[in-house]
Order: sequence, then C-alpha cells, then structure tokens
Amino acid sequence: MTNPCPTCVRGCCHRHTVGVSGTDVQAIALGLDLAPALFLQAIAEPGVRGFLLSREGPAYQLALAKRPADTFPAPCLFLLELPDGTGRCGIYTLRPLVCQTYPAYTRNGLVGRRDDVLCPTEAWHDDTLTDPVWYERLAHQALAFDLYELVVARWNYHLLQNPPTPPRELADYYTYLTHIYAQLKLICAQVADWNAFCAAWDACLDRGAQPLRAACPELQPWQPTLDAIRSAVATSLPTTLAPQLLAELAQWETGILPLPI
Repeated sequence: MTNPCPTCVRGCCHRHTVGVSGTDVQAIALGLDLAPALFLQAIAEPGVRGFLLSREGPAYQLALAKRPADTFPAPCLFLLELPDGTGRCGIYTLRPLVCQTYPAYTRNGLVGRRDDVLCPTEAWHDDTLTDPVWYERLAHQALAFDLYELVVARWNYHLLQNPPTPPRELADYYTYLTHIYAQLKLICAQVADWNAFCAAWDACLDRGAQPLRAACPELQPWQPTLDAIRSAVATSLPTTLAPQLLAELAQWETGILPLPI
C-alpha cells in the first residue's frame, strides 16, 4: 500500500479550503493548547452548518486559516513547506476529518475515490482505499458533521427566537463550541465501540434517515447516548425561550420541522 502525498506537489494544502467540524476544532485546540481564534477562519457561506452572528445574517462556515503569503492561493496555516517543493502537515495526528478522508467517499458501506481531486491519475491505484481504515474515517466524519449540524442549529435557533440583540462576536461562538464539545466529549467517551457506533450511524444515512432527527433501529443499542447528546445540546445556552419554542426545537430534532435556518 502506497501513499502518494509525501512526494506530491499539486498543492492540495494551498488550493483547498479545509472545512472543519466542532470535533476537529476541539481536537486541535486541546492538542496544541491553542485558542480556536488562532487557527480558524469564518467564511460567509450558507448551508446547514452555517452559524449566524446576527439575525440578518450572513451564515458562516468554519475552516482552517490560511498562512499569510505572497503566493496565491495561500497555504494552510499548518503546512510545513520543504526546500524540495514538497510539504508536510504540521498537525498530522490532529488533522481535520476532511483531510483524513481525502480523496475518498463512501456509499452503502463501500469506499471509492472521488473524481474531483487534485491527485495525479496514477495515485491511489493499488487498492489503497480498500483498507478498512478509510471506511472507519469516513463513518467518523459523517457522525462528526451531523453532531456539528445540531450544535449549529441550537445556536442559530437561540439567536433567532430570542429578542433582537446586538450582533454576537465570533469569540462568543468559539466559547459556545468549547463549552458544548467539552460535554459531548464526555458523553462520547462512554461509547465502548466507537467504530460500531459510527458504522450504525452511516447505515442510517445510507438509507436516507438522519439519526438526530428520526428513530433509527440500527442505533437502538446506543439510545442512551443519543438522548444524552440531545440533552446536552438542548441545554447548552442560557435561554429565555418560551416553552412552545423549546417544543419546536424538540420537533426539529425529531424531523417534524425543517431546519431553523
């Protein structure tokens, strides 16, 4: 099994913007003892993981920051560039899930190589992507981004349904993420077989079900974990929401209502 990345000079770490989940933010912040503001950028872009800072928008997505550079596009903040033109990830063991899974995708439990990648055509040619680790990473990624979607929805719902206030600061959102993911980490640490949990989650997604918004028989063994996740997120912000608004949030989580944004 070979990995073409060590000798590749096609510039993925320059040309791609690396989107992150809350799980990624927590791992890097704790692993490097860095405040999120020191390694993240907020990009104005709509989507289910777009968080608001004001009621009027826009929505923002989180991504790894780029390093100031004279060249365009600028490199990832954590890219270590070597004299021979190649590069190395400076946070390889902490790299975001989208980096861990590049250039693979999964469908119905099978892993394939994406077509819209910068990798040379001869790369990943020796059945590298059949290694089980690729499916495990992709399943972990799916779960992490679904959890982050719920965390973002809670933040946005609170902002939209409470009386108008001055726009929140990005630092407020980072504080919120740090707080809620500290709780989620404790909950997820109680799962004895994380790979099995992620695989069951992925199976739900493959048949079109969203585990946080609909009952999934595959996840029945982990129902207490799901309940704990929902409870932690539901109580993650001090709120003055009226009971009926709290009930609406519960309905969203069970798939009855559309996303709050």
